[in-house]
Amino acid sequence: MNLNIRNQLKRRAERKRIWKRKKTMMMTMMMMKKMGFLMMKMKRKRI
Repeated sequence: MNLNIRNQLKRRAERKRIWKRKKTMMMTMMMMKKMGFLMMKMKRKRI
């Protein structure tokens, strides 16, 4: 019983970690897209 609970907690922690990593990846992607958009705007202004 105790072992089972411990395993469940471990699994939950792993899932949380994976989710956090996914979330950070999504956030970085969004930031990159925004930055790219701004860069394009700046380039257009320069030309």
